Amino acid sequence: MTTSTTTTTNNTLHLSEDDTASFIAAVKAVATSASTDQARAILCNVLIEISDNEIKLSATNSYMLTIVTLSGPTWINNINAKFHVVAKHLVKAMPTGTKNHMSLEVTDGVFVINSESKIDHLSMQAGEFPNIKGLTSGYEKVTDKLGVDFALNPKFASTLLKQAEVFRGKNSEAPVVIKAAETHMKPIHMKCNVIDRGEWYALIMPVRL
Repeated sequence: MTTSTTTTTNNTLHLSEDDTASFIAAVKAVATSASTDQARAILCNVLIEISDNEIKLSATNSYMLTIVTLSGPTWINNINAKFHVVAKHLVKAMPTGTKNHMSLEVTDGVFVINSESKIDHLSMQAGEFPNIKGLTSGYEKVTDKLGVDFALNPKFASTLLKQAEVFRGKNSEAPVVIKAAETHMKPIHMKCNVIDRGEWYALIMPVRL
């Protein structure tokens, strides 16, 4: 672990080396759940919520959903913001290599990502991102002990498990916990908690047998 800490100056969040690595992993994990269909432009975005000591990133293509929550004692933050940016632009703005430091700035209509190698200005997109909170509650529900038969799109299922692998990183063996749906047509929930990084959560909609 590095000794540097994450700090805030006005509307700019200066990330430590560890927190930069966590943010990059979160972006890469979440972005693959965004849609690529321009006919559904709002779903081509990643929703970013910054509040208190937490950063949450969410994306969905309506068939699967991913939410990554980054939090911990190193987040020192006085920014409160909620906006969405194009997923592919967010991924492109991430620095490459290791041992990076980034700063995140929220200004009027622009999300600025600054690293040692480059600076990107991402426009905050217009429109109303879907209300996804109600979908996630199923993870806490108790299912019967008999189990439920369900069918999954293998492309989406493999994408989500790859996200979890990317988010947890090479030094973690955190497992993915899969919560079966209450019925064969309810969402199937997945979760992976990574020490010193945060939580990866996903759901996938089953297909009819």
